[in-house]
Amino acid sequence: MEALLSSLPLIMTATATVYFGSTLSNAKSQHNSDLNESDISSTLNNGADIELSYIEAICIPVSASIFLLLLFFFFPYMQYFLLITVILGSTTSLFEIARKMIANILIKMGFSSDTSVPFMRATSLSAFLVTLAITMEWLRTGNFIAHNILGCSLCLSFISTLRFPSLKLAVICLTGLVIYDIYWVFFSEFFFKSNVMVEVATKAATNPVYDLGAALQLPLLQQVTQHVELPIKLLFPSWVASAKGGHYRMMMLGLGDIALPGALVSLAQRCDDSLTRRRREEQRLHSLSSEKASLLLPTLLSLGRGDLEQGPSSSKSSRYGPTKPLPQLLLLCTLSYFVSLAGAILASQLSGHAQPALIYLVPGVLGVFAARSWACGVLGEVWLGPAKIDQTS
Repeated sequence: MEALLSSLPLIMTATATVYFGSTLSNAKSQHNSDLNESDISSTLNNGADIELSYIEAICIPVSASIFLLLLFFFFPYMQYFLLITVILGSTTSLFEIARKMIANILIKMGFSSDTSVPFMRATSLSAFLVTLAITMEWLRTGNFIAHNILGCSLCLSFISTLRFPSLKLAVICLTGLVIYDIYWVFFSEFFFKSNVMVEVATKAATNPVYDLGAALQLPLLQQVTQHVELPIKLLFPSWVASAKGGHYRMMMLGLGDIALPGALVSLAQRCDDSLTRRRREEQRLHSLSSEKASLLLPTLLSLGRGDLEQGPSSSKSSRYGPTKPLPQLLLLCTLSYFVSLAGAILASQLSGHAQPALIYLVPGVLGVFAARSWACGVLGEVWLGPAKIDQTS
């Protein structure tokens, strides 16, 4: 139990990233929102979203396997490509988030919310300095807090950009990724004499700042840490001392175990919004039909057709009136992610071996998603996606 409690910071950070990434994803595309444009939920850039196709969903596990093998066999060479890619991606995401957050704070403090050049320059410069400070601290010391900030920024960008258009496609993609996770964690050792997933995940990359200092014979640059953990995972120190000399070990969680279930939770959020919009439209039509019936009633009574008194109202009520509660998929799926991740970590601690987190996260979140949708009578529609729900509004 103590070991599970020590994992709470990791679990809560991952869950918060999933939740906020999902709400940010929805804020980017919501046209009839009541939110102010300066709100914090609009913090990500306005770039185009990436909606997966069926071919892309099937190719993701295959592409991930190929890239994992390349890292396993050629890590000393691939690390530089991966390092540059991850640094560019994470710092760009962090800069954009920081810029919009600073702008939002300034607006709430009473500063002008216009897009004047001085205002934009001030927010951009502040965000640049924040991003530079966090990145340099990570390169200088390998600080796990700076490392996690970069990793979470990358996840937020991924969740807010990558979209599953329907539950059907999400099931196809995530099922393939579960198989991918199971194979590379449990069975790769039989073919490669080593646990490929664990070995790649625990490798540290050479610090480019240190390498530059060594090449140029600059002692100042050689004072930084020689190796850095790539921000492709979250790292948190465990409160429980390991058996090796009482040293604290670092717990880790791959960003894929956050971003991919996060994309599913993002789909839940978009389904929630589509169902809410449809419910409002149904209530509006129900109200209009009731008003129409009340206006027609005196005429019907004067014609001796009192038997139709309840006709218009009741028929429209059955069509437009709310009969079942809204599913609230976002909150339930987020809670399911929290519980499933805690279960994955507990299983890893009890077994003493690495566990593929997706085999707990995907069934947990998908199961709640599907069960709640079925209970509310909307499973068929969310199976086809928010676009289908909007068409039936």
